[in-house]
Amino acid sequence: MITIQKSRLSGSLDDLQRKVEDVARDQESHEYLAGTRLRELAIALAMQADLHVSAVTYADGSQELEVVLTDHPGSDPIVIGRDHLGGQCQLTWERWLPIGDRLTIETTVNLIQAVLNAARLIRDLP
Repeated sequence: MITIQKSRLSGSLDDLQRKVEDVARDQESHEYLAGTRLRELAIALAMQADLHVSAVTYADGSQELEVVLTDHPGSDPIVIGRDHLGGQCQLTWERWLPIGDRLTIETTVNLIQAVLNAARLIRDLP
């Protein structure tokens, strides 16, 4: 069994800064330093009114973020992890999409294209 702790991130900017530091304070120094940008991302996401953000801390001290839409709190979350240096993050989204007819296939294709195009735009930033 893996022990995890999930902490909902909400409140003012000061509240969020304090909360992300609280959930990271027990990390080893290399984990804490590598998690700096992930904590900044967590704050930026939590400041969005339409998102619910949680910090997930595992027994080994590693952390991820879980993000869902505020108006769909039971939906599948986007999980955000970071690389070992903390300079990149990986989004994981386990989402079942319908492909039962032509219309749903078209909608699914459009969603996949939008995600890939957005990723390309981000990759091409200076």
